[in-house]
Amino acid sequence: MSLQHLPQLESIARSLSLPPNARVAAEITRLDRAYQVAVVGEFKVGKSTLINRAFLGEDLLPRDLLECTAVPTLIQNDVIKSLRTLLINAADSGTLEQVLDNPSTEDIHAVITHDTPEGRADLANRTVSVTLTWPSATLGRFSVFDTPGINSGNESVIATTYRVVPECDCIVFMMAQKSLSQSERAFISSKVLDAGLNRLLILIACRDQGDGADSSSVNAVQESVRASLSLLGREALQVETVSLDERNPVPGTIQGGPAIRALIEEFVAANAALGRQERASPVAMTEAHQLLVAVQSELTAVAAGEQKRIEMTASIGAEKLRVSEQNDLLAREVAVDLGMARRNCIAAIGAQLLKVGQSYIDGFTEKMTLAEMQDRLQQAALTLQPEIEHLVQAEFDNLRSEADRICLKIGERTIMIQKNWHEIAVDELQIDAGIIGKLPPMVLYVADIILAETVLPFPIYIDIILREIINKIPGLRNVLLANLARDLFRKQIQAAIPSSMSAIRDSLAPKLEAAVSTSLEQLRAALSQSAEAEMENALASIRRADTPPDLARVEALNSAKTELAAIIAAVS
Repeated sequence: MSLQHLPQLESIARSLSLPPNARVAAEITRLDRAYQVAVVGEFKVGKSTLINRAFLGEDLLPRDLLECTAVPTLIQNDVIKSLRTLLINAADSGTLEQVLDNPSTEDIHAVITHDTPEGRADLANRTVSVTLTWPSATLGRFSVFDTPGINSGNESVIATTYRVVPECDCIVFMMAQKSLSQSERAFISSKVLDAGLNRLLILIACRDQGDGADSSSVNAVQESVRASLSLLGREALQVETVSLDERNPVPGTIQGGPAIRALIEEFVAANAALGRQERASPVAMTEAHQLLVAVQSELTAVAAGEQKRIEMTASIGAEKLRVSEQNDLLAREVAVDLGMARRNCIAAIGAQLLKVGQSYIDGFTEKMTLAEMQDRLQQAALTLQPEIEHLVQAEFDNLRSEADRICLKIGERTIMIQKNWHEIAVDELQIDAGIIGKLPPMVLYVADIILAETVLPFPIYIDIILREIINKIPGLRNVLLANLARDLFRKQIQAAIPSSMSAIRDSLAPKLEAAVSTSLEQLRAALSQSAEAEMENALASIRRADTPPDLARVEALNSAKTELAAIIAAVS
């Protein structure tokens, strides 16, 4: 159980006066808090409604017909009602905490939503966190995050959801009564599963829309979602259907706040501890190996003479420099590969967008009336948006395949780069070869995650086309003859749509470039945290041993060595 090993590892490091590990400390801090569950999904699927009805018992969180939530809100149980907001202090870039007791609904809405996109972006940019404490017996067992929609067109807003998801122990993913969309699949893949969050409950929010929905249609949607999940290799994920409208529930669904709350409680009880464990395991494994290298290096150095210690220091120092240079070279090569993949992806998207745009233009024939053309424009969101999202996602899938190939290259190269160091660890530092063989492939693991950043599900909205075209022609029919107006309208469409498609392509390019840049920075950091960090630990340990042997210290090191070997065996 790696969770129980985290304090043990911290204790070993402290007892030997070794540097503390920030990641271990962060995981230990999480042990003392209630489990955290994020409710995520596209906007307007009922996330806030679910939390209001299942956990709060009243409509505290804002709901609207349009996009609403701008800032994630952590809801916790407490007999004292309060609203705590942590803001960025513009004066010194520090933080400023504001606490309000007994907040009203208006108070809550003021800190997490705004009427305009600009206002929501401003809230997202200047808010670090929002915590609402409210009496709720259920939330005594865990806390819940209400989050903005993952398909928000507001990048500042969607970034806040991306920020809180990795902090949670398990995820409740809400979706509408439909098939899983490309953007939903991409989010589940890149932001949940690839981040090591395997504890995921999918809730399909069903609504009676007067079409006679019954249990058979509900089952059909469930099967469609499971088929989509099978493409991700996760067909075993739990999928349930719920009715949030208690007045008109859909047959065959879980209905009402208490029943939905019981479903989520059961899911959290079965999965939250495992989710926290799965996140902590690689941290515990890496720290145990790093400590073992430090402990065994010092033991070996204590037993060696001064001249031998000098030789070991020189040998490891030279190897550390070589590995660092090789890692720099690998990072530069990956930069070239990713840069080419990014350019190819954008070029392919651009070409496909122009084809889609031309096909759409061809639909405006000379025989169409002005009213028919206007009607076709009004339907653009229904006809164009799914097609554009599909082609963009298809190219992102191709990019992901190329990223997977690059990941394999990273894994193969790092094995070769670290080979000499592993031989030194076994031959000179006398670290057990079996332990070295169990070193986790963290570089490959981290690289796979960070390269997934290059295929984020960027939101795409087609209303840019409507704005560029429809807003340019107010009163056109009133001032021109019908035929002239029709011909002019069609020419405006023919001119505006290609530029709109180019604008969509151009909007993706900098985002993808930024994601690639971030991936490369994280890759180099991950490389330096593996063999380079181990060698630095070994060098520091040899320097510490450059004194007459201290029998108490040697006894403590041997005891720590035994503990660490047992931890590695248990976590493995």
